[in-house]
Amino acid sequence: MKELFNIFKKKNDTKRLYMLNEKDIDLIRDSGLFFERRGSIFQAMKLMSLVKELRPEGRLITRKCKELEDRSKNYGSFTCAEEQFNYRNYFLCSDKPSHERYIVSADVGSIYSGLGAMIQALGPVWKYAKQTGRTLVIDWRNSPYLRNYPDMNLFSRLFEIQTNSISGVKIIADDTVRTTVFPNTLLMSRIEQKHESGALISSYGRGIDNADTIQILMEAYNIRSGIFLPLLFSQLEVANRYSPLSNHNDPFCSYGELKRFYSELKLRPEIQRQVDQYSEKFFKECPVIGLHIRHGNGEEKVRDHFSSRTINDFNSFIDNLVLKIKKIAKQQEYSCYKVFIATDSDQVVNAVKEYIPELLTREIWRQETDQGVDFDGAFGSPEEGINVAANALIDMYLLANSDVAILTRSTCFAYQVPYVQSKPGARFISPDEFATF
Repeated sequence: MKELFNIFKKKNDTKRLYMLNEKDIDLIRDSGLFFERRGSIFQAMKLMSLVKELRPEGRLITRKCKELEDRSKNYGSFTCAEEQFNYRNYFLCSDKPSHERYIVSADVGSIYSGLGAMIQALGPVWKYAKQTGRTLVIDWRNSPYLRNYPDMNLFSRLFEIQTNSISGVKIIADDTVRTTVFPNTLLMSRIEQKHESGALISSYGRGIDNADTIQILMEAYNIRSGIFLPLLFSQLEVANRYSPLSNHNDPFCSYGELKRFYSELKLRPEIQRQVDQYSEKFFKECPVIGLHIRHGNGEEKVRDHFSSRTINDFNSFIDNLVLKIKKIAKQQEYSCYKVFIATDSDQVVNAVKEYIPELLTREIWRQETDQGVDFDGAFGSPEEGINVAANALIDMYLLANSDVAILTRSTCFAYQVPYVQSKPGARFISPDEFATF
């Protein structure tokens, strides 16, 4: 407050608050206040008195939030004419008054998303639910891993649900999402598209812009709609802003908060048991360097946005990979070490084994070469979809149990590793850092 008063005194006017320069704005924003118009100090003090009531985190709702409320009310929030509405997943709605409010994390985009994206997207909606008192609905029905069982909620097949809450947030994350009756007001991003499953996803011109969706999440603005359904794309954009590899340093959700959140995402006992058994058998004798290598198996042919991470010169990639592993081992001063690989490609496994015969890797089903991303064929694999998804999670947690975990290419899957690393002194190497070796 002393610094804030000095700003007014410096401007030689203690009665009026004039337009501030960028330095002053930064100072006021850091203090929890941000003004874009002239206003009296009395009004400023009055607004400050409301900070605790309006924003538990200490950030003040500004004029922009009023504009956002108007847009959400007039253009975004709508009721559903049908008993059920379908954005690839079905939800039951009722016009009966309800005090319950929900935020739904579901993959209703135009293409299927992988397991890594679905997990990473949970962070923003969990934090939003925590700040606004909403129930978090984790709806992983219609997952590509379960195309033969579209009504099955994949989340509850991978993670243990004991208390129906995660880090202080009430959740619905099992098959009961099918029978839960939601209040009949919905806010979601405007969307007109055909899902690759064949479902037509349309808000019929209603809904808000993606930028507004992101602002609502980031500001934890408690909209009036009974259901908030942000697109997965919006959730991921927010998640990337506060990830351990981000340069945004966004205050929306701290690294420590996410560590606690991930610590309460408990694997089902039969999945956790496989992680523990493998770690006990292979990770005890000497340090382990774990690598995640996303090959893709031709996924860029059916998903253009994956083309940026295509391995164009496979042989050169493998040669450089092996050299970099040796450099990292030398930097860590390892006299002996093991290498563990989590990958979607048997071709990668076989190529690396030519250089490292004692390579650690699990014998699991992987998509054949040039057949696309693994979850496209997971539901029809000999191991069936749930086991393929479980094996991906096991690999992720084994990477986290490594002494050094290396992400060779950008993927949502391996970005989760820093949150679940628990070994003292464990190191995580990002793709940008890996490129420097």
